[in-house]
Amino acid sequence: MENFPERIYHSNIDEHIQDLNKIFEFTESVFQNIEDSELEEPDDLKKMKVSWNQTYDIEQLMEHAIVHILRHRRQIERFKGLRAN
Repeated sequence: MENFPERIYHSNIDEHIQDLNKIFEFTESVFQNIEDSELEEPDDLKKMKVSWNQTYDIEQLMEHAIVHILRHRRQIERFKGLRAN
């Protein structure tokens, strides 16, 4: 079983922004150790199986993560009435 970090609850937007910046810095540092040739992996046996039972290479997993963030951003915008859709 994977260990997850303890949940942190914030009381203001500045604390959220600080943590988001830390996440982006960490993600950028991870990619400094990955070569371009490692991004796409055609061999399914060398891909990562994720908890929802799909297999991804590095490029697919990061694309999924980025789209996931954008989806939640749109949900927050709708919740706050910032978008007309």
